[in-house]
Amino acid sequence: MIEQNRSAHDGVAAEIKAFVHDELAEHEAREAKFIAEQIDKVMAAFPNKDLEGHCDFHQAKIDAAKAEEKFWSELKLDLAKKGLWGIITVLAGMIVLGFGAWVSTISHGAVK
Repeated sequence: MIEQNRSAHDGVAAEIKAFVHDELAEHEAREAKFIAEQIDKVMAAFPNKDLEGHCDFHQAKIDAAKAEEKFWSELKLDLAKKGLWGIITVLAGMIVLGFGAWVSTISHGAVK
């Protein structure tokens, strides 16, 4: 009788083991299919599924933005310098002209 129970028990255990194995295999196949579908969806967001090209594109945009910022910063600084020198030149010219006019009036006896 013990031998019969053991044999029946071994048979049930083998059936359970086979069932669990089959279920796990099916689950693994469904998971693999699902993951592949999700990866395909993500990769569809990249032109030609080119991850490196996409990264390079963004790096080029970042580099271009930095270069543009540097250009405008340097241009504003250069314009400020030239504008300041322009103002200084005009003021110096006005001082020279004013001094010349003052000297001219002194030499002609206008100032007493």
